[in-house]
Amino acid sequence: MTNSQILIVAAMVVGPEYHAITSVALGLDRRSRPRVREGTRALTAGFPLAIVVTFGFAALVRAFGLQSAAFERGLRPVSHLIDTPDFFSVVVAVLVAVLVAVGVVTLRLQRRVWRHAARRADAALSQR
Repeated sequence: MTNSQILIVAAMVVGPEYHAITSVALGLDRRSRPRVREGTRALTAGFPLAIVVTFGFAALVRAFGLQSAAFERGLRPVSHLIDTPDFFSVVVAVLVAVLVAVGVVTLRLQRRVWRHAARRADAALSQR
């Protein structure tokens, strides 16, 4: 509605499909069929549902004439940015990938630190 580039990128990063894709990836990595199955089911049910809901919302916006005048004139800088990727689109994609990778590594390191701390605490308690 506001054609904000920040909102578009944020929606791509924190979209609801992120958990399902992560579930499939981790399931493949850890050879967990239930996790892969659940993630795949969420994706195959979620995407068609999202398409139907989005189409319905767009139809309502058009039916009630709620789209902006700029949209009517064909001014869509964000969708143009997505439809015609250039060097800066690649830069944004790489930066998002780096942020996701850093987030995953950070979570893994945090888990290891907490496990190590829990083991040390258990060992200290068992010595008493």
